[in-house]
Amino acid sequence: NGCDVRFLRKVEGQNSGLAMIFVDTNTAQNEIVICPNVTSKMDAAFVQNELSLSFLDGCKIVVCQNEVPLDATLFVLEQAHKRGVYTIFNTAPAPIKEDAARIEPYLKYVSLFCPNETEASLLTGLEVTDVPSAEKAIAVFQGKGIRDVVITLGSKGFVLSENGAKPTHYAAKRVKAVDTTDSVLLQHEFL
Repeated sequence: NGCDVRFLRKVEGQNSGLAMIFVDTNTAQNEIVICPNVTSKMDAAFVQNELSLSFLDGCKIVVCQNEVPLDATLFVLEQAHKRGVYTIFNTAPAPIKEDAARIEPYLKYVSLFCPNETEASLLTGLEVTDVPSAEKAIAVFQGKGIRDVVITLGSKGFVLSENGAKPTHYAAKRVKAVDTTDSVLLQHEFL
C-alpha cells in the first residue's frame, strides 16, 4: 500500500503502547491516560542503535511528544535540529515536575512548541490560565530560543506566536466531539 515500514520494530512478548484521551463534554478539557507497554523500551539508546538515526534522512518535519521515554524525545529533537529539520514538540501528556528541568536545555532545538496551559505553567513557573498569561508564557519560551509557540487553552482556544511576532488568540469553535483519535496530530496539521 506504499506505507514505509522500514522503522517499525516488533518486540516479542510486548504489546504496543496505548494512550486514551478523555474529554469532559462540559468543559472541553481533556485528560490523557497512558499505558506505555513496549513504548517504554524506546529510549535514546534504542533510537540511536536500533534505528541508527537514518529515519531522519530526508525528513522535513519531526513531531515529538511525551508518550515515549523523555530521553528519546530530547535526543531526537536535538539530532533533528542539527540536521535542519523543523521540530515540533507537544509536551502532552504533561511531564512530571522533575522532568521540567531536563526539558529546558533542549528547548533551543524546538522549532514549534505546543504545550497546554498546565504544561506551560509547569515549564515557566507562571500560572497560565487565560490569554494574557499565555502571552507571558510565550515570551518566556521564545526567550529560551524557541521560534514558534502555540499554547492551547482548552475551551478558550489557543494563542500562537510565529517568529517572535505579537501573539494572536484564536477562539475555540464548539463542536460535538465524536472521536478524539489523533486530536493532537490534527492540531498540528491545522497549524
